[in-house]
Order: sequence, then structure tokens, then C-alpha cells
Amino acid sequence: MRTRPNILLVEDTLTMQVLYASILAVKDFTAICVDTLAQARATMSVQYFPIVLLDLSLPDGDGLDLLDEILRNNPQAKVIVITANGSMNKAIEAMRRGACDFLVKPCNAKKLIGSVELALSDLKEASDPALTAAVCEAASGNFIGYSATVQLLRENIDALGPTNVSVLVYGEGGVD
Repeated sequence: MRTRPNILLVEDTLTMQVLYASILAVKDFTAICVDTLAQARATMSVQYFPIVLLDLSLPDGDGLDLLDEILRNNPQAKVIVITANGSMNKAIEAMRRGACDFLVKPCNAKKLIGSVELALSDLKEASDPALTAAVCEAASGNFIGYSATVQLLRENIDALGPTNVSVLVYGEGGVD
């Protein structure tokens, strides 16, 4: 069984959300759909997304602002911009700012899957699972304690293990 990462789909048109999510589902991807910048930010604050499909024209702001935030918080993330023909200049700007690809709406299934598969391939090449696992094992092994707080800390370390996110854990030594 293959495990595929969840994909954040930031698209304000419901029919396009349904279309893109169903295309992705055929290839065993799960799209988490949101339709505003605020919803995207809230969703990303509680879940990690290595791949983001991002519309640039959203009801509560410019998708370029979210692109900058995503890449500032997670430089390894692959952001694929989806844009209408009228905003090609914005798509070019998005590529300059770090988007890995852009698709013109409405994009066909082959292009969407191809772009997502390429982003996934780039992610796999950039990560070394053996190193990530070793770092997580060493890090979690250094925490001694059995309180609910320490257990939560261990769970968070395990959850972040497969990601490329840098995390600083700090606190008073000798306190559980």
C-alpha cells in the first residue's frame, strides 16, 4: 500500500475544488480543500502539507502573500499555483517567489497529476528518511519523564519526524 501525503487545495470556486480533488483521488491523493487565505492559514497551523495547490485570486486576499508565508515557514514545501489566463503576470511572479509550477485554469487531469507527481518526486529526492528517523530517535531518546507534557512532546516529535521542519524544543532542565 502506498502512502501519499495530503495536499492542501486553496481554491475559492467549489466546482474547481470538487474537480481537482476528484482528479487527485484517482491517484490516491487526499485533497484538503479550503476557499480562503484565513482557512488555509488555520488549516496549516494544525497540519503539515508538503504540497499545496494555490489559487492566486482569493476572496480575502492575494495568494502570493500565502505563498510567501508557506515558503518562509516550510522552505521545502512544493507550491503549485493555479491561475486563470488573466493573471499570468501573477503566475510568473509566483515562480520568481518560489512556486514549483503553475497551471492555467481549468487544467486537465494529466497536467494536474503530472505537476503533483513531479512535486512529490522532488520532495522524495530532497529528503533522506534514514537520517530523519535517526535524528528523531536520538532526539526523543534524550527526553526523560512520564508526565502528560513529556508524552505530548514525544508524540509531537514523532509526528514531525517525517517532515523537513526545524523545531526548537526548550525548557528548564530537570523539570518534568
